[in-house]
Amino acid sequence: MAFNRKQVKETGTSILLLPSLVAAKATKIICTRQMQRGFGLNPTTETAKYLSRINAYQSLADHQIVSDKNPEEIAQRVCDLLSSIRAT
Repeated sequence: MAFNRKQVKETGTSILLLPSLVAAKATKIICTRQMQRGFGLNPTTETAKYLSRINAYQSLADHQIVSDKNPEEIAQRVCDLLSSIRAT
């Protein structure tokens, strides 16, 4: 894990897409989505898995974007963010 963290930090700009910045809301959205995939996953396990990982993902991210819009709007947010980074 330490190697992966180092690689992420040294390799460029990282953007974390989240369904919400509110942890409880994001957890519910993510876990509901996981349950709908039909792999026989356990909701309690998936909730614990998400909660155990999210802080690490957030700490690695240079930027966070809430993905609560349609895909085109989210893609535009990412493009705008990357354009603003290149301009500096």
